[in-house]
Amino acid sequence: MSGLVLLTGATGAFGRCIARELLERGCELVLLVRGSSEIEATCRVLAALDTRDASRSVTVLHGDISLPGLGLEPRAANVLRSTLDGIVHAAATTAFGSPLADARRVNVGGTCNVLDFAQTVDGLRSVGYVSTTFVAGRRVGTIAESELVHGEGFVTTYEQSKYEAELLVRAAAEAIPLTIFRPSVIVGGETAGKPSALFFVLSMIRRGLLPILPAGRHTRLDLIDARDAAAAFATLLGGADGGGTYHLASGTEAPLVSEVVRAAGAPQVRFVDEDAFAGELRWLRRAEPRAATLYERLAKFIGILAYPKIFDTSAAAAALNGPVRHADPLAGIRAAFAPDEQESAA
Repeated sequence: MSGLVLLTGATGAFGRCIARELLERGCELVLLVRGSSEIEATCRVLAALDTRDASRSVTVLHGDISLPGLGLEPRAANVLRSTLDGIVHAAATTAFGSPLADARRVNVGGTCNVLDFAQTVDGLRSVGYVSTTFVAGRRVGTIAESELVHGEGFVTTYEQSKYEAELLVRAAAEAIPLTIFRPSVIVGGETAGKPSALFFVLSMIRRGLLPILPAGRHTRLDLIDARDAAAAFATLLGGADGGGTYHLASGTEAPLVSEVVRAAGAPQVRFVDEDAFAGELRWLRRAEPRAATLYERLAKFIGILAYPKIFDTSAAAAALNGPVRHADPLAGIRAAFAPDEQESAA
């Protein structure tokens, strides 16, 4: 894709990877960032992106997707309506334990506002929406890219709110050239000082605070290297004319949960079913009262392991003329925990 692109969520873990990839491919970016002023929004961008990204190809606007009109000043909004070539909506709250109303306010309401704004843009060529593979919720087995609607329920409010948002996006696809992207668990896009839920869980396992997981020995956890996901995103967005849904995932090559734990240098864990896990987690909260809040946070993310899935990537691979995954995502986990091992050795 080329031209002028409005990107939401550029300060997030995956959004910052998308920003770098689009810049490298010659796009000019307008980054919509929360802040009370352009200065505050720009500071947030500089803290999240490498300084080489802050070039004349980047414009920062302060706004808020949860507000009508994206919280943009009228003059800025009018300029964008006449100049934008594309929109990428990657902003979301990924807090797994958020109250459903809070998750909906950002993930559903924010998406609705982005779609409303997109319909006012003249000559819009492409809109990319960043969803998640976990809109599949409590479904198990192989999940096709074309599938969405189900009644199996959800593990987290994040999953449910993203599912509801994707329903809105699909409904709007008749009027807007929309492409939906569903990344799995991103490895390597973490912002400094903000470890992802995956790395938080693995660090707890390494410390011996989480000796059990609600999974089987052959359960897979789909991970994808951030660079692979961002490169596939940019390529698919550039060649898309709207209407497609793509899994940015490892698919059948996803690693076993035991391999993920081993890559982090963590001790082996016991695998139990969901009910047994809930019981043991209650015991751990009592045994480690100071860590009770941590266990509550962990339970929201770890619960996805109780519903094993394989995310089919056939549509993405066909459009890319090759696989989505190139790098081994476990290498990113090994690299992330290597400093801890070196420190222990010293």
